[in-house]
Amino acid sequence: MRVLVIGGAGFLGSHLIPALLHEGHLVTVLEVIPPDDATRLGEALPKIQYRWKNILDIAASDIAGFDWIINLAALTDVPLAISSPKWCWEQNTNGIIAVLEALRSLAADTSLGGRVPGLIYTSTESVYGLVPKEKHPITEEIALNPVNAYGVSKAAAEMLIRAYVNQFGIRALVLRLTSMFGERCRPKQVIPIFITQALAGVDITIEGEGSQSRDFSYVGNTVHGILLGMKHGQSGVWNVGCGSEHTILEMAKRIIELTNSRSVVKFKPWRAGEKGVQLPLSIEKARRELGYEPPFNLEEGLVRTINWFKEEG
Repeated sequence: MRVLVIGGAGFLGSHLIPALLHEGHLVTVLEVIPPDDATRLGEALPKIQYRWKNILDIAASDIAGFDWIINLAALTDVPLAISSPKWCWEQNTNGIIAVLEALRSLAADTSLGGRVPGLIYTSTESVYGLVPKEKHPITEEIALNPVNAYGVSKAAAEMLIRAYVNQFGIRALVLRLTSMFGERCRPKQVIPIFITQALAGVDITIEGEGSQSRDFSYVGNTVHGILLGMKHGQSGVWNVGCGSEHTILEMAKRIIELTNSRSVVKFKPWRAGEKGVQLPLSIEKARRELGYEPPFNLEEGLVRTINWFKEEG
């Protein structure tokens, strides 16, 4: 199949694109990163088509002839979303409107062949926000209650997708991803921060008392979920993660153990909107409907990531 990956030169794309090529798909990347700077793609770069273009300028002609569009493009840095909510909205919400409008235009333009690709949209656990403990683990039916600008932008994008599915018959799969980590991950996220601090033997700093929790999942699990979504092919919403809950404090202690570090955990004030957030996601729907089972457990993923940081450092 022909697959267009929007935002494919980032962390997740650097794992997804080799997997797509391995399965025999023809891959095109649409990115704001110039091709010469798409170093994360490594050996995969010469094997794909590359279009240097912003998602906001995508048109029907850009998506004609593809079987699938996988949208990875987003502003994913929560602190930046808090300080720059307009920029966050521009990238995450207006970006998906541009894709949906291109799909709608393509469906109406017979000169472009009339074949409309399916859309896979990578959403986030942050759309859930504050969920009462009696409703844990969190299923896809829970009402969305985001607590920060990032979560709001992704929740709005999901609702736009739902509207286009219902109004215009567009085929779209939404995957709500848990907190990802792995080789080539962004250095300013919690797991790489902890690993970097542990390897350097300096204090590991935690916001609040470390009681906030997530389903931390190795990026290979996400890639597996996307590939299964393509095979499933029908519109819907699924949580994709590791299926286990861990607090930030637990993660810091586990990383110290795995790195044999002398680091000590220290605490600092809560980040705005973070206090009380616990996001243990249920992956039972993905298991049942997609045949999803995470290929990597938490420790396997951490070891892989730590080894990569050691080699890169």
